[in-house]
Amino acid sequence: MKKIVITIISLIAVAALLISGKSLLNKRKEQIAKESAPKAKPITVYVTKAKEGTLVKKESFLATVIADKSIKLSTKLAGFIKKVYVDDSQKVKKNQLLVEIDKNEILANINALKSAIKAQKNDYLLAKKIYEGNIKLYKAGGLPKEKLEASLVALKAKKANWQNSLAKLEGLNNQLRYLTIKAPFDGIVDRVLLHEGDLAAAGRPIISLYNGKKKLLFSYAANSFSFKKGQKVYLNSSEIGYIDTIYKSAKNGLSMAEIVLSKNINSPLESSLTIDVLLDKVKGCIVKSSAIIHKKSGTYVAIYKDGAFSLKKVDLKMENSKYAIIKPCFKENIAIGNERVLSTLSAYKNFIIKGANNAE
Repeated sequence: MKKIVITIISLIAVAALLISGKSLLNKRKEQIAKESAPKAKPITVYVTKAKEGTLVKKESFLATVIADKSIKLSTKLAGFIKKVYVDDSQKVKKNQLLVEIDKNEILANINALKSAIKAQKNDYLLAKKIYEGNIKLYKAGGLPKEKLEASLVALKAKKANWQNSLAKLEGLNNQLRYLTIKAPFDGIVDRVLLHEGDLAAAGRPIISLYNGKKKLLFSYAANSFSFKKGQKVYLNSSEIGYIDTIYKSAKNGLSMAEIVLSKNINSPLESSLTIDVLLDKVKGCIVKSSAIIHKKSGTYVAIYKDGAFSLKKVDLKMENSKYAIIKPCFKENIAIGNERVLSTLSAYKNFIIKGANNAE
């Protein structure tokens, strides 16, 4: 009997706990239902305005400064350099004397040959006089024909020796001119390669000369770029020239193009500098490139209107690292920022809008 009473009391206690717990749960639900939902925290969005203008697209390349016209002057005859009349970077005029090579040896040969020529001429004149006398004797019957013919052969040999020496003298005089090197055109001495006392070997450059004008040469991958004559070239945002020649042959697997300069540059020959080549130029509606949203379905911008953002599909005409040209053009504010964030703005309703100036 006692066990039955304890069991009944336990059941009554459990039932009371269940009733009390349900009552507390219902009260908490009522409290939660009466509480207002928390407001969503506003997000900050930076915006920009589109504007009409012109956008250019440039690509940077490493160019080498070369001479427009250059030559390395040498001698055809070996000899020691007697005098160098110019210095590096000196301006020179056409036919100005640049280098003189010692000519004493050739002058000695010339003087010796002149003496020989004088003697050979006298021999020739004597042989001629003898031959003319032999003709008279032969006609008078006082000289055999064989002796007449022998005097003629001697005359021809004397004349040949004399004429050969005259030709040698002319050759030595020509060689003498090789020992004085003059400027073939107006220009600037790039480098003096040999100096007084150096041995100038035949064909070994002594002076490097160029016409004072420079041009640029740059290489590029033909499968990545396609250039044409007349494309403008810039250095530090300043236009300095245009592409004039596109070589048909490649070097080290790269195509080459030559730039004619419209402005003088101070960089020395064979130095390198970074240039920008104008690839394209487009007029239209300009926005910051950070406003562009790239999707598989196309290109979009996020437009802010009536307190909300919506994605608008645009035609992307050109884009560089800072700006892009789109079509159509919008008067409304356009969001800028991370593409992933911009693409989800239409899902938000609460914004703090900040101008483009604050976004930079």
